[in-house]
Amino acid sequence: MRIFIRFVILIVCIIMTIVGAIFLEILLDLTGLESIKHLIGTIGSILIIISIVYSLRKRKFIFKSGKLKQWLIIHEWMTIAGTSLVFVHGGFHGHAVVPLLTTGVMFVTMVSGLVGRYLYLYVCEELSSRKKEPEEKRFPKEEIEDTISFLVITHRAMRHWRTIHIPIVFVLAMMVTFHVLSALYYDGFWQ
Repeated sequence: MRIFIRFVILIVCIIMTIVGAIFLEILLDLTGLESIKHLIGTIGSILIIISIVYSLRKRKFIFKSGKLKQWLIIHEWMTIAGTSLVFVHGGFHGHAVVPLLTTGVMFVTMVSGLVGRYLYLYVCEELSSRKKEPEEKRFPKEEIEDTISFLVITHRAMRHWRTIHIPIVFVLAMMVTFHVLSALYYDGFWQ
């Protein structure tokens, strides 16, 4: 139940962040400061790139200190903040295909990471509590075995959710690179 509450809080924070990004984008347009949207997009992209340090820490390529759970929380929140800044940069307008596709892939990447993590934690917590349940409640043995079997299969499947998330991250990296290069080509670096 604790994980479900954290997931709901995280979803509410994401929604509030997106609403805040929309508000900031409208405010920038109204005040004539839309020229700093490129800077905001760059900062958002840098936050997302820095959040990848978690993956390097997890595999002990860079750092070996600090708790992995804290690194994961930092990874999540930097990705959420970076994504919201990129939303401000994009301006929620449909003026070009590449930026829209890149924003869509970025959102799918963020959602796949968050949903995967919280589903995995939820299944682990449920599996742990269901193993203790037969002693506390008197359910038919077949029902308990079916539930635990389903949770074990789901747990095994969720351990491998990164096989979906990581390719999406690579697609996002390619699309961002293409977006930046095409923007530089068509608009020029000086604008």
